Amino acid sequence: MRYAVVGCGPMGAAAALRLAATDPDAELVLADRDPERVEEVAARLRAGAGVSVRTLVGDTGDAEFQRTVGGADAVAVALPWVAARPLLDRLVASGTAATGIGRPPDDGLTGLDEAARRGRTRLILPVGLEPGLTEILARRAAARLRACEQLRIWCGGIPLNPRPPLNHLALYGDRLTITPRATWSVRGGALVRVPRFGGLESVRVAGLGTLEAYDDGMLPSLVDDPVLGRVPEVSQKTLRWPGYAQKVRAFAECGLLDEQPRTVDDSRVAPRAVLDDVLAEHVRRRDGDVDVTLLHIRATGGGDEDFETATTTVVDRLDTDGLTSMARLTGFTLAACVRLLAAGLPTEYGLHTPQEVFAGRHGDELLAELRAAGVRVTERVTAGRRPAEESLHHFALNHPDPNHPDPNHPDPNHPDPNHPDPNHPELMETNA
Repeated sequence: MRYAVVGCGPMGAAAALRLAATDPDAELVLADRDPERVEEVAARLRAGAGVSVRTLVGDTGDAEFQRTVGGADAVAVALPWVAARPLLDRLVASGTAATGIGRPPDDGLTGLDEAARRGRTRLILPVGLEPGLTEILARRAAARLRACEQLRIWCGGIPLNPRPPLNHLALYGDRLTITPRATWSVRGGALVRVPRFGGLESVRVAGLGTLEAYDDGMLPSLVDDPVLGRVPEVSQKTLRWPGYAQKVRAFAECGLLDEQPRTVDDSRVAPRAVLDDVLAEHVRRRDGDVDVTLLHIRATGGGDEDFETATTTVVDRLDTDGLTSMARLTGFTLAACVRLLAAGLPTEYGLHTPQEVFAGRHGDELLAELRAAGVRVTERVTAGRRPAEESLHHFALNHPDPNHPDPNHPDPNHPDPNHPDPNHPELMETNA
């Protein structure tokens, strides 16, 4: 198969490496505007799997760039949405199947389904960790129940050894993903806006510590899904070390997230640009930094005597491949998606969601592939009497860091009184 990967940052690099590992006969085109970045990824591929690799340096608007990328069986676009949308429009017009990781604005997908049908091609959007894998696994969990009444999602990538002042790292470069945007939940069957960084709750992860979770992440298009759209209560929250949400809210309240330039001493400067410059040295990843990504989904429903709970847990961390856990989960999901497109799936032209495409067998295959790559994935369904009150979730981080003992192999001389059963299959406990 011929694949093109546009954007050779951490996510694109992870996708390219995974494509090479799973399809040794692949022909890969790596495209980026940065010649050093694209050649670095190409060198890793040539030294490893030995797949056929061609590099392309240029802007996505260049005619040569578009012709070369459009000649692939399928294209993976690992670019932010603002850069990805014009390229996707051109790929659709040329009849090229494509997928991408960019998070679209609430109306960002407008026109793409009709254009893809007109161009007799297929799009799968958006595909990454969040959105992407999160919706795939949320739909799987909800579909396991006879009637899902509540769906709760927690997801986040965090540093194992946080540094002040924010105790967080920029996993996509030097810029934090804190741009103001609409945030959504489903309450009483209705889609409602909620304050981003609101709805704070504490989350304890055995082997890691206490985190915070805040409202964030949910795509409003979730209510259009034939499975997820029937769930009357849905929340989606981001995980961070405590205090992060309060500090970011303070930035917003002071106007430091504003993108519009202001005049300061006869110079025009955007407050957000100044904030990013000041924070860069504090949030930039350094050698030795290790991140872990956590995703936990809990679907519940049923009566007092036949109450059901479906949980899904994903844990990953920076591995020996040198990729961050965020890059691995995003890039590996993107790679699985572009392989399906190259194989001619889905068969119907138009725009498709990842949870639609990875339902059933393809979802099973995706999870098997993630597990084979070292990602911990656990799915579980339990049934019984409805509890008098919602029980706490036990979250166990599984990794060999001696400073964070593995809860599945506890030290008998230092038992954790808060987690008497270290082999509990659930993943976290919250104060919700």
